[in-house]
Amino acid sequence: MEGRSLDPQVLEVLRGRATRRQNPSNMVRVFVSSTFTDMSSERRVLLEMAFPEVRSFCSSLGLVFEAVDLRWGLRNHSRGDHREAEVSLKEMETCQRTSLGPVFIGLLGSRYGPCALPHLLPESQFEALKSQLTPEDLLLVNQWFLKDNNAVPPTYVLQLITCQFPFYGDQRPEHRAERDASSMSWRSTETKLLSMLRKAASGATVKGHLTQEQTHRFFQSVMECEMAAGLLQEGAERTAFLFIRDSPQQQQQQRGKEGPKRLARFLNVARDSLLDPEAPALLSDLKTRLGSACQQILQLHTVELSKGAVDPKCKEHATYLEKLCEQVVSQMKTRIIRLLEVEEEEEQEKGRRKRKWGQLEEDQGGGSISLQEEISGHTAQRVELSRGLCGREGLLGRLCLALWESAAVPHPPLVLHGAPGVGKTTLVCRLAQEMLHVLEPRAVVALRLLSASRGSRPQIHHLLHSLCLQVCLAYHLSPLDPPAPDKHVELVRFFHNLLATVSQRGESLVIILDGVDLLSAPDLHYLPASIPPNVHLVLSTSTDSRMLEEMRGWLEAPGSFMAVERLSLEEGVEVMESSLRSSGRCLTEEQRDVVLRSFDKTGSPLHLRLILSEAKRWNSYTAVAGLQLGNNLQDMMSLIFLSLEKRHGKQLVAASLGYIASSRCGMLEAELRDVLSLDDEVLSEVYRYTLPPNPALVRLPPLLWSHLRMDLDHLLVESWTSGVMLLGFRYPQVFEEVRGRYLEDQSRNKMLSEYFLGLWSHKLKPLSLPNLALMLADRKDLRLCGEHMNCTESALLHETLVLIKPIVDLLGGHMDTSLFYSELVARLLSRATVFPSLIGRLVSHCEEWLLTCSEPVLVPKSTFLTAPAGALKHTFTGLPSVTLLCVDVCEDIIVAGAEDGSVMVWTMSSCRLLHIMLKHTGGPAAGPSLVPWRTWNLAVFSSRSRRWSLLSGKQVYCVQSAVDPDSAPVSLHLSQQTKRVFVYTKTQVRSWVLDTAERLLNVSTSGSEVLGVLGDDVVTLTAAGGVQISQQDHQTMTLETGLEGSLGGQGSPDVLRSLMLPRLGRALLLTQDGLLHQVSRSGRWTVTPFPMMPSSLFMATEDERMLLAGCDKSLLVFSMKTGSVQPTPVPPHGDWTVEKVLDLQHEEQRVILWSLEADPPSRPTECLPVGCTQHCLAKDCSRIYYVHKDFQKQVVCLDNLTGSVLDTLPVSAEVGCLVLANNKRLLFCGLKTGTILIYPLNLPQETLCIPPPESLPQVQCLVFDPKERRMAVAYEGAVSLFEVTSRDGFPMVEGPVKRFSLSLLQSPVSSMALLADGRLLYGTCCGELTVYDFNTSCLTSLESQSGRVTCVLAGNWGGHALVTSGDSLLRLWSLKPILLDHTMEYKTQSVSEGCVRCAAFSESDQLVFTGSMDRTIKVWAVATGQLLYVQCVYSPVVSMMTYRNGFVALSQHGAVIREVFRCPPRVGPEHNPLKNIRAKYRLTSQERTTHVAQTPLEPCDFNPSQLNFSGMLRDKPSSTCVVA
Repeated sequence: MEGRSLDPQVLEVLRGRATRRQNPSNMVRVFVSSTFTDMSSERRVLLEMAFPEVRSFCSSLGLVFEAVDLRWGLRNHSRGDHREAEVSLKEMETCQRTSLGPVFIGLLGSRYGPCALPHLLPESQFEALKSQLTPEDLLLVNQWFLKDNNAVPPTYVLQLITCQFPFYGDQRPEHRAERDASSMSWRSTETKLLSMLRKAASGATVKGHLTQEQTHRFFQSVMECEMAAGLLQEGAERTAFLFIRDSPQQQQQQRGKEGPKRLARFLNVARDSLLDPEAPALLSDLKTRLGSACQQILQLHTVELSKGAVDPKCKEHATYLEKLCEQVVSQMKTRIIRLLEVEEEEEQEKGRRKRKWGQLEEDQGGGSISLQEEISGHTAQRVELSRGLCGREGLLGRLCLALWESAAVPHPPLVLHGAPGVGKTTLVCRLAQEMLHVLEPRAVVALRLLSASRGSRPQIHHLLHSLCLQVCLAYHLSPLDPPAPDKHVELVRFFHNLLATVSQRGESLVIILDGVDLLSAPDLHYLPASIPPNVHLVLSTSTDSRMLEEMRGWLEAPGSFMAVERLSLEEGVEVMESSLRSSGRCLTEEQRDVVLRSFDKTGSPLHLRLILSEAKRWNSYTAVAGLQLGNNLQDMMSLIFLSLEKRHGKQLVAASLGYIASSRCGMLEAELRDVLSLDDEVLSEVYRYTLPPNPALVRLPPLLWSHLRMDLDHLLVESWTSGVMLLGFRYPQVFEEVRGRYLEDQSRNKMLSEYFLGLWSHKLKPLSLPNLALMLADRKDLRLCGEHMNCTESALLHETLVLIKPIVDLLGGHMDTSLFYSELVARLLSRATVFPSLIGRLVSHCEEWLLTCSEPVLVPKSTFLTAPAGALKHTFTGLPSVTLLCVDVCEDIIVAGAEDGSVMVWTMSSCRLLHIMLKHTGGPAAGPSLVPWRTWNLAVFSSRSRRWSLLSGKQVYCVQSAVDPDSAPVSLHLSQQTKRVFVYTKTQVRSWVLDTAERLLNVSTSGSEVLGVLGDDVVTLTAAGGVQISQQDHQTMTLETGLEGSLGGQGSPDVLRSLMLPRLGRALLLTQDGLLHQVSRSGRWTVTPFPMMPSSLFMATEDERMLLAGCDKSLLVFSMKTGSVQPTPVPPHGDWTVEKVLDLQHEEQRVILWSLEADPPSRPTECLPVGCTQHCLAKDCSRIYYVHKDFQKQVVCLDNLTGSVLDTLPVSAEVGCLVLANNKRLLFCGLKTGTILIYPLNLPQETLCIPPPESLPQVQCLVFDPKERRMAVAYEGAVSLFEVTSRDGFPMVEGPVKRFSLSLLQSPVSSMALLADGRLLYGTCCGELTVYDFNTSCLTSLESQSGRVTCVLAGNWGGHALVTSGDSLLRLWSLKPILLDHTMEYKTQSVSEGCVRCAAFSESDQLVFTGSMDRTIKVWAVATGQLLYVQCVYSPVVSMMTYRNGFVALSQHGAVIREVFRCPPRVGPEHNPLKNIRAKYRLTSQERTTHVAQTPLEPCDFNPSQLNFSGMLRDKPSSTCVVA
């Protein structure tokens, strides 16, 4: 960061002194305002037609769309608590605060809306009204409005309707009569009260006691309140829309046949069904004011109503509704795009950062936006909680003093501990606040409140990475970027060194970690036990946690621990008064006594906070006798939940809180509303006694959640992540109580899983309501699920996500939706039929989404990627950048040693890193050799041998001079029977007693090479090639058995690998010539050919029944039960005891965990084995024919469906090429002797033979024309043409009918294509490209390639040909006439990896699919040469052919890949096919002076046939472009 300075505001954020400005929101949250019945048709059509389109548009920009319509889904607008206006304004405020924009849509028609009585009246206004009321009126008003002296200033409160009419809103059928009577009585009472207050307000206004605005409040409807707040505020023209519907016949209808009862749906009514005389004037005045103020955003519609209503079945009304939807969609899209553009312009002018639509880029000058968000979130909580701290001054002073006294010397961390809810978090927030005031402005206070209400534990590695990044940026330290969180060893080192660097520079740094008891015990050792001067580390933990015990053993200084005690009664009074004062409330003396008596039983600040949250709801007239408070924290939370359940319904409260608790990082309100609408229990409770207003679309009425959300405000907290607002719990104790109270079963976890997995996206979910069968629709795209229900299918899904994780890491944590869906289908398709309920529905959803995707995409039709429930269990990534040298396993422990001397310890069951032992300092060349056993570990570093405890990570002892420092390599062996340790090199053996480290043996082997230790015996290789097994006797070695066998004496092949099997008493020696020698103590010596040379793994299972060998990224398992070594690809279940093995991959720095006990039925079908040199596939994918490199003289026929071998065809010589004529059902084998064998697949017993030419040349290539009537064979010096016919149903091959010789200067043919018109297009190993016409014997040379021609392929219709070469170039040729159309160059980091091995044209020849060595499949447009799609298949593709709507291919590792291609009718220029891969491609198209006629294309049933490529050519007749 030298030469650059951070933005001052960013620096203040990094130092912990300020919160960053509000991130641009990624949410579009719009409030819809209208009346209940008047605009019901408009609201419904917007919900069903307009908003889904806007939601899809926002989703394409990475935005979250939500429409809030509080009138939707309700038949009655009144709940009886008079809070409708308050709730509406609260929701509008949330939209304005959280939405990018727009935030308001107003729908105004023929109704003004109900005028509600004011819920609260200030004392001054009420006194002004009293003076204008008659005694009779005042009696009624005083009955309904009671004075609340607990409000500051005092306020009159409108009482609940149920106080006077207890059956109001009671939907139980048995109380129907009482409910109707209560409803009528309230309507009459409400009309009287409203009339009295209006009259009194008018009189008070005349006398000057009230203002016009205050008086208008008694005439104002809830709808006008919303319109005024959304449309009459400054800036409304940028964030709001207004749609007004006028009816020219309205007045005539009122005077005509339409009676007051029919018009009641559209005009306000008073008692006795009389029209409200004030409503028309108020509505007219509102339209006038809005029309004048909102001219820029007003859309006026004139509609003649049908019987006073809008009828969607009426053609004129349907046209109006369609136009309304179009206007809403168009204006929403335009406004959103404009807001994004303005925002981006403002950010560019400020020079802080750029914003991509739907994404937040990293700020190169101020650290990542996510880091600033994280710091700001903790800072905001610090500021909020610090205000609530009263008392604790003595403890706070002691803390500050302890920090000041230890500032100049190294010191241990300071630990605060106390009971849950005692106020530790508030105290550390206040401490951070004090440190910011005391320390210099440059000082950094890094606060992390780990005790967040999340379901998962905080990760120590992410915590350290965040702290390192904050400190580096705040102090301008280099390197700017600390190691990534998955680089565990480097990160710990960096953190420790960073603290020392800050201290040496004299800077002040305070790190405060609250709630470290949420970390695991091993995580504690990542933190330093000694802190350098000027740096402070403050930790807080619960007293009853195990972490405190670990800390006491970790820190030996008793003065480092300070206890946080309960609050005293005096401190509780102070906290209570401060909290009430800030809320504008107070309590009566009796109520204060109730609060303090309950608090004094615990002294818990959190207990007091929850008590006060309920006490603030009390009025001064609330009877003390009816008050209930919990005697402890848990009782208080139970009372709060019971109160919420009583007011809002048990199922709604339980589901809302339960879903928030089940989420990993919190939930969006939009997500919560959606998932509540999928919950049968919630909907059954809501619609228990009434039918849904719209049976076709049943959802939770938004107003119900909004009311509950207001009452949950003191329990929930909002947090921003990546531009979206999430809801979580404010206190961890509340989270735990919710989890124990509402998540006892897994039903809601299952529902949450189904929601986030998108199982009901664009589908109908069956819903069971009482006496009603309905369908529930929910639109939600697939997202990665954080929590899974406990079942087999969820376990498979979880394992699938683990398998996908490496590619997610490779892409930087961001995966495109289409790529994610393709990965899921390619791994789970074979499991869909076995597990239809979850996996099957998920796969179906993914396939449907891919088939309707708006961009080009390949849709898998077979399982060709690693499927769950297989052998691969876990991949340990994030290892040190240095080379890993050894990995070993014992029981549940995995130990790995790195080249730099680091030793890492994992648990196998949880795949969690336990320790990183950094004791060795011997230099980079001192890599370890490891032996884990039980709970301890041995390792050798250079000349030292160390023993550790694997549980504590502490060293037990160190043996100096265990081996000569210059000796290499060093091996370690433990005899478990005698507990003796052996360290040996090629020329030296030393041993000692395990427990005492007593030296037993120290000898050198002159003239012999030590191969290993077999039990207590040393195995050596003599100079003559013999093997000796010697028994050690303290200081000498004596010969036990002299073996007669030898490796061949002088000039014998070298021993590459040796393996000792003490249980079997055998030593395995693998020599360079590919032979495996088995030597036993009895003198028996056997030799077996070994099919591979292991490069990364050569070991045996614990019971020595299985031999494991790793080579070329493949793991092979061999059985040793019979005394011989035989390949066993899928060992039978239960034949061995070792469950898991490890493989070490040096280049990619990964440790891979495999299971050998995967259930055989769950394993995927075995396909093509590894190591095949020739292969071909039947067109229906039923059979595969291959030749293995170890068995070159036989062709194997494999059943692709079952994985079983159907037949083995012996041949007389090595096979040079293998081709299958699918239509003729003939298999052709070209031998290296020049013979061609033909196997009719319909006649298994018959074999045809084409003898070789006289010179016995090798068959280099063999190809058919499109109709398989002719065959061209390329020999070493010539190319011959044969005719393939049949006679009496028996296949015949005649010829050669034509032949031409190749030039002596021409290199061998590498690939060729035979066209239907008799032309042969062929390429050579040196890049020559030639066309030979068998009809005219004309030879034409084309433009040569710069490397070997790897693939020559002609289209199905003969119009185009693809030629690829080893230099990663692809050329598309037009064959009528032969002209070069396009040159495509695709480059990765390695040029050779981009080499195309195979290709296939689509059935229409409009597309060409290519398979490359870079393990990808690409889709190209033939007409334009444009790259449409790139898909990674994790293995080089070696064979490919056209198959129905796509292709079928074989990978180098034996997977059969079958996919179809889905593409929209037109691909826009903004499409980037390389968004999921790191590569570049260049397209060069040749100019054409004349129009080249295209061959007519045969129609087909998939989208690529409809591509508008001709339009693209008109746009770009000649182009050269580069895409990165």
